[in-house]
Amino acid sequence: MSELKLTADSGGGSVSFKGPATTTGNAAVPFVLPVADGSAGQYLKTDGSKNLSFATVTSGTTRTIANADASSGSEIEFTSLDADAYWHRLIFFKVSTNNNTDFRLQAGTSSAYLTANYKTSSGYLAGGSSTAVDGDTGWIRSDGLTNNADTEVWEMNFMRAGTTNNWIARGSATQSSTNYYYWITSNFELSAALSKIKIYPVNSVFDAGNIYIESFK
Repeated sequence: MSELKLTADSGGGSVSFKGPATTTGNAAVPFVLPVADGSAGQYLKTDGSKNLSFATVTSGTTRTIANADASSGSEIEFTSLDADAYWHRLIFFKVSTNNNTDFRLQAGTSSAYLTANYKTSSGYLAGGSSTAVDGDTGWIRSDGLTNNADTEVWEMNFMRAGTTNNWIARGSATQSSTNYYYWITSNFELSAALSKIKIYPVNSVFDAGNIYIESFK
């Protein structure tokens, strides 16, 4: 194991860097150091391509808000999502449309939305049937979680699963006394970091309510 040793200016000891026992595939790994020192409290990070730079530690939670009202039209989008976030939570508060309809959701990278390969299951926990989907679908389907007057609040959670581009989506809402708990779960893989989420009703438009998003990292 090779070692780069630097002797202290006064001669009282030294500091050193050691290479690993082996690298992946015995590859040469040239890290590029920053051109200048960072600020106090910053940390050294990589861009994934061996370039190192100093960065500021950000707060643990970011939150943005969008409204689904009469002027919102046929879809709501949250864009420029933090690539480092591991959890995005959508909260639907008194959202309604001009027609009793299902909602659909799609996730996307900075370049495009994913329009296939969502694996989704959904149904009622009690008082009704459930639906399992083995094949690929072009969106995450609410599949029954419609614009009901007794559905005041429901949520969808997008959680990173293991790697940056693999995600699990889970949602739930309370409905009537007969079908009192609705659930939905899905998983999908993107070609790059999750950058945007789109929500749209089927053959309808939003006319009231708010959709909130919280992003955690």
